[in-house]
Amino acid sequence: PTRPIGRHTVIVEPWLIEALYQRRLTTADAATAIGHAVASQQSGPARFDLAARLWAFPWTLVYVVVRQIARAFAWVPAGGLAWHLRIVLGVVAVVQGFQPEGNPVLGLATGVLVAISYIAPAADRTWRAVVERDADRIVANRGLADPLIHFVQWRHGARSIERVHRIRDAAERIPSTDTRSRTAATTGVGLVLAHPTATR
Repeated sequence: PTRPIGRHTVIVEPWLIEALYQRRLTTADAATAIGHAVASQQSGPARFDLAARLWAFPWTLVYVVVRQIARAFAWVPAGGLAWHLRIVLGVVAVVQGFQPEGNPVLGLATGVLVAISYIAPAADRTWRAVVERDADRIVANRGLADPLIHFVQWRHGARSIERVHRIRDAAERIPSTDTRSRTAATTGVGLVLAHPTATR
């Protein structure tokens, strides 16, 4: 429902605003959704977001091209199986490239493309998981563990068990201090934007 943009801005989906006005969501639910996006900004590469995007752009572009090619040939019999077994094809291409009549450059290029098709999504999932874990901890430490657990269970269902346990563990480690005072003392300055259709 919310998405961080840049260093100080959070985009809020229209249905979140409408649900809040219609009292289908509580203020704690809305605060949890927006707070999680803000916490993701604090945990993510906010200061180097542009540099990171520029560095990753060539590899992301290569991955997208390879993925689109695979989708274009998905109608071919066993095309899906070939995509899942592309590591085997990559190894074969590298080995053939270094054969007496092979082309080493073509073999290495094929191997690099296959490797990127595995590394790029795995690195993205790992980084997103790290940011999500840190954001969960920050939100739980601000006294919003229960709304966050409800949101996670609603969104992910049975797959949320491990994440729910992690949120509860983070909430149990909160020092016995006034959470509201600590939250007010650590609140940063930022901007929350609603999609234009939410105000119609």
